Amino acid sequence: LASAAMARRRTRGEGEVFKEPNGRWAVRWREGGRRKYRGGFDSKALAQRVLDHARGQVALQRSGLPADPKTVPTLGELAKDWLERRQATHKAAKQDRSQWNKHTAPWFGRKRPGEVDHALVRSFVESKLGEGLASGTVRVLIANLSSLYVDLIERGLATLNPARGLPRGTMRLIKPSHDPRTTPFLE
Repeated sequence: LASAAMARRRTRGEGEVFKEPNGRWAVRWREGGRRKYRGGFDSKALAQRVLDHARGQVALQRSGLPADPKTVPTLGELAKDWLERRQATHKAAKQDRSQWNKHTAPWFGRKRPGEVDHALVRSFVESKLGEGLASGTVRVLIANLSSLYVDLIERGLATLNPARGLPRGTMRLIKPSHDPRTTPFLE
């Protein structure tokens, strides 16, 4: 009898599949120090698959690998926190918020961090230049997008910064339009 009890004992943190009083199957496990539960499965096999998936996600979190891109919030949601933190450290935070809301959020706000690439950034640049924005202004918008991605990389929500290392053709489009040689200097 003692050996049968030992065989049924599960390893700590592994989770369990069990039958509910209503006849359906459920799973429970621990994730991040909290108990998790999902129930209402028709078969034990389906409940076991759900538990295996949950265990895999916990293992990914522990390993330090990037999060599942589908579970990461959108850039619009992440930018709210970034702009709040920026308020305390940057004089131009109010202007950055205005530029984000007016120009950048309509393009990137519904995207997840992994969905933005060089091609999307280039189409954003071309669109904004087509609207009549100065190339220096578009350059500032790209710099703010890059700053957001630096913050996301530090927090483990992104792995690459698509606003950094842009192709030469894109960088030529957003070169500063100000030429100090042609601007008169007052003494």
